[in-house]
This record gives sequence, C-alpha cells and structure tokens, in this order.
Amino acid sequence: MTWRDGSRRWRPSARSRTSCGPRPPRSCRRPFDGAAGPTHDRAYTVVTDRRRRGGRPMVTQTLVLRFRIEGRLVWLSHRETTALWQRALVRAGVPLVYSEGFSPHPRLSLPLPRSVGLAAADELLCARVEGLESGASEPLRKTLERELPEGCTLTGMEVAAGRVAFEAVAADYAISLRPAVPRERTRQAVERLREHVARSEPIPVLRSTPGKGRPRERDVSPFMASVAWAPDHIEITCRISPQGTVRLDEILDLLELTPADLSGPAVRTRVQWIRKDKSGNNG
Repeated sequence: MTWRDGSRRWRPSARSRTSCGPRPPRSCRRPFDGAAGPTHDRAYTVVTDRRRRGGRPMVTQTLVLRFRIEGRLVWLSHRETTALWQRALVRAGVPLVYSEGFSPHPRLSLPLPRSVGLAAADELLCARVEGLESGASEPLRKTLERELPEGCTLTGMEVAAGRVAFEAVAADYAISLRPAVPRERTRQAVERLREHVARSEPIPVLRSTPGKGRPRERDVSPFMASVAWAPDHIEITCRISPQGTVRLDEILDLLELTPADLSGPAVRTRVQWIRKDKSGNNG
C-alpha cells in the first residue's frame, strides 16, 4: 500500500485485518488536512475534520439539560438513559461534539447515576456542543421536547460557554407507603433512625457488590443528613461525596421496609449541585 507521500508501504497481516479494512500503524497516520487520504481510516479523518473546521480550532460549548424521569422510564438503566438522550439529541439536530478515535461517540455526561426503579424530578445532563447561537435556545428546546418519549420531561435548558461540569453533593428522597403498611411500626423505625443521625452514631449496613464476594458491613452515618416522617411519605436527605453515598435499598432496610411496601417508585425530588467551569474553550 502506498501512502500519501509515496514513501511508506505497509502490508497488513491476517491478524490486523478487520471488517472495515486494514488499519495502518500509528506512525503512518496523519491528521486530515483536506487532501485525499486513506479512505479506510474514516473515523480518524471525520473527527479531525470537525475539530479543525476551516483551519480554526473548535470552540466548545456545554448544553446543560434538566429533566424529570417518571412512569415506565424509571426502569431504564443508566446506560439506557444515556442512549435515550443521545438518540433524542441527534434527531433534534443538536451539533454534538464527538470523541476522537476509531469509534467516535458523543460527549454526554449524567453526573449522578440513577438506580433502576427510582423516579427523579431533578436530573441533569451535560452535552458538549459547538456552534449553538444564544437565540436558538427556545426553538431547540421545542424541537427536543418533541423527540422525547413519554415519561421524560425537559424542565430546563442552558447553553454555557466553554466546558462545564457538575458534581452532586446532596439529594432528597421521598418514599410513599401503601395503605396496608402499619404506620406505627414504620414511624418508630423512622424515629430510631432519626435519633442515630442526630447523635452521629454509627449506622451499619450490609453492602453487597456483584463480583466482590460476600456482603461487607459499612457505616453509612456520614452520608445520612436527615430523616423525617411526613403525613403521607418519608423524607430523607443524603450526602454525596467522592467516597460514595447511601443506597436506596439500604435506606429501606434501615426503615424495615421492602419494595412491596411502597405505593409507587421512590422519588429523588431534589439534588444539590456544585458547578465547575473548566478553563479553556478548546475541546
């Protein structure tokens, strides 16, 4: 095979052949400069062309979307929720920024994963985009709302300059009970847990992680901020840190409840976010 300068020849071995054709070694590849190059290295040339459109560096923006998940969509996993937004953004014509490499993918981020079966009223999605004008927010929002399935509601949208990231530091949960659940027993469990939280006493739970052997005991008291009994539900505020947080199934165990005792999915009603603006506009 003769390359662009006619000086290199490379014959792929049987092991290096793929369904997309042979891939040249890294030393033979060159950034795309508008001239004809190796046609089989399509992902590399396409993404590089996006980053150097017109010979100018790409100016990155961050599309920040707030949304609500309810109904049947609460059973989507974290990966499936990301795929839902990826398809909706592409259908709406949003100019997404893609990663570099042989299999480019859009730069999307859900800062706080959601457990399967948990409804959420204050979710956040960050997507890196380019070329969005300041006055295009409202038309884009209407177009995007038409592409979302039932159960996913867009509640806010912002186009921020540069690269923006968010970190969750606290979350509020609401747990509603079925009428048949004994209220007095549950109220006593809530009071016991509230006293442990107020006194900063250890709150041990058994945490099991798939593929990591037997369940291990862990103290979740640093992650419990408050527990309160409301007339028709239980309100819980949890702290979130790089060390982790308390899980919803662990909260139910502490309250001596099972998923069958709930009248519907538990709801993450509010999340406290910290915004981090990263310097530089180049992706």
